[in-house]
Amino acid sequence: MTKRFDRGYLIVLAICFLAVWPFISRASLPAHTDTELHIYRLAELLRMWEGGVIYPRWAANFYYGYGYPIFNYYAPLAYYVGLVITLLPGVSIVGSVKAVFVLSTLGAAVGMYGFVRDNWGKPAAWTATAAYIYAPYLQFIDPHARGVLPETASFAIFSLALWSLDRLRKQPTAPRFITAALLLAAIITTHNLMAFIMGPLLFVWTLFHLTRSPHSGRVWAVLMVAFTLGVALAAFFWLPMVAEQNAIKINTVIGAGSHYDFNSHFLTLRELLSPSQRLDWRASAPAYHFNLGIVQWVVALLAIFTTKKWGQHAFYSITAAVLILLMLPIASPIWDTLPLLPYLQFPWRLLGVTAAMLAILCGIFVHRFPRLAPIVIALILFCALPLTHVPPWGDFGKTDVLTVVVHELQGAWLGTTSTADFVPTTVDNLSVIDETVSRDLIEGRTPDWLNRATLGDTAVTAETITPVHTRYAVDAPDPFTMRFYRFAFPGWTATIDGEPVALGIAKPEGWLTLSLPAGQYTVDLRFG
Repeated sequence: MTKRFDRGYLIVLAICFLAVWPFISRASLPAHTDTELHIYRLAELLRMWEGGVIYPRWAANFYYGYGYPIFNYYAPLAYYVGLVITLLPGVSIVGSVKAVFVLSTLGAAVGMYGFVRDNWGKPAAWTATAAYIYAPYLQFIDPHARGVLPETASFAIFSLALWSLDRLRKQPTAPRFITAALLLAAIITTHNLMAFIMGPLLFVWTLFHLTRSPHSGRVWAVLMVAFTLGVALAAFFWLPMVAEQNAIKINTVIGAGSHYDFNSHFLTLRELLSPSQRLDWRASAPAYHFNLGIVQWVVALLAIFTTKKWGQHAFYSITAAVLILLMLPIASPIWDTLPLLPYLQFPWRLLGVTAAMLAILCGIFVHRFPRLAPIVIALILFCALPLTHVPPWGDFGKTDVLTVVVHELQGAWLGTTSTADFVPTTVDNLSVIDETVSRDLIEGRTPDWLNRATLGDTAVTAETITPVHTRYAVDAPDPFTMRFYRFAFPGWTATIDGEPVALGIAKPEGWLTLSLPAGQYTVDLRFG
């Protein structure tokens, strides 16, 4: 018998309307938040794709055109979703990024609704959906104030993964098992930092429910295998990242005293509990609160004090309390002690997962008092109104290579990262920029990434096979050294007439070199 469509999803869509309206009512996207970085990354992924590189680890045109291993380290799923949308007829890069933002909101709503509905009914589910989607961090801070596409998408994956694990726990079937494993893999491949929070949290949630009520050994095995398979499916991304973690200068993202030092970003309890206010976009730097949402935390507290069964809300209330504690200055020793925690950079990043816990608690409260559902939802939407007035923006502009290079030469950022996070450790000093490659890109030519000024009497003809594979026909009267405007990094290989040869490194720039004999032959330089 075919299961009937749940019309409750129509109410979910209606609840999401205010949250997605800024995206669907305006053209383009803002150019002065992290959104622009994600747009340029998607544009580069599209260029690599069109150049024949299906899964690039190297952004060939970033960092003055020398190339940058950002795709080796930055979780790719949100960009690939955008890529699929971009490949549709008539969809621009900017339009596809906007679509991913909208889909992230809808996905977060569907996941939260499904999970709470299955456990506490539809009124509770609608309430939890509103509480989650209109938590200030999800509604405004991430998508608009910060413009962080992958992190925004991670909150959709989180609620969907929670729902899928709950369904698998209650009734293990092959489709549910596959769905759970894929969503667990998606957690890892959507946002590196949030995966460190969401993955372990989902695992602890699973253990909590398995130990709280009797489950067969088969259920235990199915869930543990689902987690294992999820991690294994994501290995194509995390395995090279972990194996080559020492190949880049990643410590630049946690420098003491810098903007990315976690000590500078703890919140006060007063700010967390404060209501949202409409911002004055005429001000030079409008300040917003990193808050929980006043209705969300008040109703969550009511759920804790009015629910008779402690076990029903224990996990969510304890988790919310721990996450809130970690955002306060009192938690500084914990951040100093746990080795990976400083890489989160901003303690307030925990607001998103905290919002999920509070939303579930809001649903639990309405489950006990279902007639209050319309009132609670209305209050959530009313308190969210100030944040529906998002920053004004105009046309984003072009997303071509020229635009990226110009931004870099102007010092806006390098490789679409603020602290040049992924510069290879082979680079000692790059204080003098050789503009040979960037000039080619600016003038519309495909670079051959060869330092021709050092060739002397050697004749070299270059053929671009893919953005990360160039073939050189060499006619050298004497032995010489080929010097490339490519950073040395694991994955670069060279062959002479098909035979592998060792690459060298030119200091202090960290560029690749290749010592070659006299004669006529073909050199292939490629990144694999």
